[in-house]
Amino acid sequence: MAYLATTDQQTINKNPGTMSGFFYEEGSMNIWLQIASAVVVVMMLFYMYPAAKHWLQNGPKAKKGDWLSAAIPLLLVVGFVLLLIAMVK
Repeated sequence: MAYLATTDQQTINKNPGTMSGFFYEEGSMNIWLQIASAVVVVMMLFYMYPAAKHWLQNGPKAKKGDWLSAAIPLLLVVGFVLLLIAMVK
């Protein structure tokens, strides 16, 4: 159950959609807030596209050993996690 600013549990049980507090039930987000969030995400992507295109065209190019240098630490982390899982079983 989410943290609630009010402690009147009977009021919450009678009106579950009218929760007051910092967190709300899933699906209780206002439709206009959802639309506004979608508009903000689209505007952000529209604004960032030219910079991302520039970074991809003018960024550093990969050399022969770059992928191996990235793969070794990743494999070590995966191996460590597998070791921890094996120790718990």
